[in-house]
Amino acid sequence: MRFWIFQFNPDKFRWFDWIKENKEVEQWLVTRHMLDIRKGDKVAIWASGRDAGIYALSEVITDPKDEPLNKEEEKYFKEKSYRVRFLQYKSVWIKHTKIFIENPLTRKECIEDPILKNMEILKQIQTTNIKLRQKEWDRIIELLERKTKK
Repeated sequence: MRFWIFQFNPDKFRWFDWIKENKEVEQWLVTRHMLDIRKGDKVAIWASGRDAGIYALSEVITDPKDEPLNKEEEKYFKEKSYRVRFLQYKSVWIKHTKIFIENPLTRKECIEDPILKNMEILKQIQTTNIKLRQKEWDRIIELLERKTKK
């Protein structure tokens, strides 16, 4: 099992609306690490931008495959060009296991944490799929559990 951050840009994908209005299962592009991401891997969903942070924990439920963007999710993309990206790259389906829209693990909290401050997401902000180390994943879980107990 491997650990990942899947990042979305709220200016391009209305993920928060998708989550509020739809399912716990969604399709994600695999633009990097196509040979490494596999069914059973764990994922932290990261929003970029002003309110950057981790908003959900998920699990990959399919291996990467060629599949057009599903019609239900398509209407949440602000740019129609994303349909083409789903034809250029493989995608996976993920199932959200916990959602933290009201109390995310913020970018600021990650930067201030001695373990998370070196996460790749804090250095490379222009990609969709980012590898996490086991200790980073464990720390994310620990911090989110603390936040939800408050």
